[in-house]
Amino acid sequence: MPDKAQNIQFINVTRARISGLETMAKINPGIRGLTCDVSYTLMDPRDLSLDEILAYRARHLLQTGLAYQFGPVELSADYRYISRLDHVKLYPMDDRVAQKTVNLHSGFQWHAWHLSGHVFNLFNHYHTQMERTLMPIRHFVLTLRAAV
Repeated sequence: MPDKAQNIQFINVTRARISGLETMAKINPGIRGLTCDVSYTLMDPRDLSLDEILAYRARHLLQTGLAYQFGPVELSADYRYISRLDHVKLYPMDDRVAQKTVNLHSGFQWHAWHLSGHVFNLFNHYHTQMERTLMPIRHFVLTLRAAV
């Protein structure tokens, strides 16, 4: 907890263990140009010194991606889910939610030029990775690259 002057001191955990399972699959559904990626991580983060859940560690992480390429055009979408943090130290009474983020991407290749557009955080889901620090809201990126 912050002191009266709002100073915060971080102390490293002396004994911690994160055990779990991680799996990933790349799927080709048989449609030319279409690919699918799925990865899932299950973790048991433990503070062995205090015999409790390790602070700031999610138990579940899921990432999926779907991409389609047809000639010079590419389209893709990805989804990321990070479960609600079970244990935090600084502001334990603050609301905590899972992170759910959808991003869209498109691109077009023409000779040496590549034009791409992105929508990050499509559904404008508000979440934090650090307490009281909001992660980026929905935003758009347009990029033009040239190979020389």
